[in-house]
Amino acid sequence: MAPAFSLRRGVPAPRQSTPTTCGSTCLVVARMLTDPAYAERVRRRGLAPEELVVRNRTNRLLASPVSWQLPWPRALGTPPWGAARELARVLGVGRRAVRWRVVRWSGRAERAELLRAWETSLASDSPALLYVGSRWLPRHVTMLVPAADGAGVDVFEPSVGELLELDLASFADGRVSLAGWSTPWLVVGPVVGRGGSS
Repeated sequence: MAPAFSLRRGVPAPRQSTPTTCGSTCLVVARMLTDPAYAERVRRRGLAPEELVVRNRTNRLLASPVSWQLPWPRALGTPPWGAARELARVLGVGRRAVRWRVVRWSGRAERAELLRAWETSLASDSPALLYVGSRWLPRHVTMLVPAADGAGVDVFEPSVGELLELDLASFADGRVSLAGWSTPWLVVGPVVGRGGSS
């Protein structure tokens, strides 16, 4: 059996192969964390082919033979609703168990509450995606996982292929520093805390 795939600070991680596949890379890595055989297949074949397969699934008009979704231009990356569907598939849970939630206009208390929920509910085999961007638009996708030391939240940064510590206080204040982007916009993951969108 293939060894389990893991993300650790200071250890190189997969890196997105195109400027618009950050979300696809995060979703591939999420599956690698939950499926050792898939992780080995990605190691053998390379990341790029899998990124494209995932991007095609998340951005197409037909989410399944019986379900439609809003199409999304590939040039804009991964839509949150497509990411939610794909993450539910990766985690083997029902579609409604994974939601997307806008945090851009949330207050500090609400973001701090969400962080507390993540710290207790995130698991390496149940990550969440964090969309970040400018003040005006979400532009980049990263992935949140529990910190290896058991305290806090780490963030997989696909543009550089690294696992970084998420500055929790800055996130609660509505600021991040990820791939040159400073504003947290959306979270896609298993339902935690209050509310959500789908």
